[in-house]
Amino acid sequence: FRAAVGRRADQEELAELLELYESSLAHFENNTDEANKLLTVGERRPIASLPVAELAAWTTVGNLVLNLDETLTKR
Repeated sequence: FRAAVGRRADQEELAELLELYESSLAHFENNTDEANKLLTVGERRPIASLPVAELAAWTTVGNLVLNLDETLTKR
């Protein structure tokens, strides 16, 4: 969050990010096909030793942070 936005997340933001991670993890643990599909997007394949559901959940959180208005430069 800090690297993308340029500041530390406050407690409310941290709670929301954690909630998104936990709900995404639960979803991808029950839908491994969706997790695998998400992880096929991009130039590189994920490291095989990483848990697929966990990686997909973190990908979801990272996607959210990178798409915040605060992260994007608008001119």
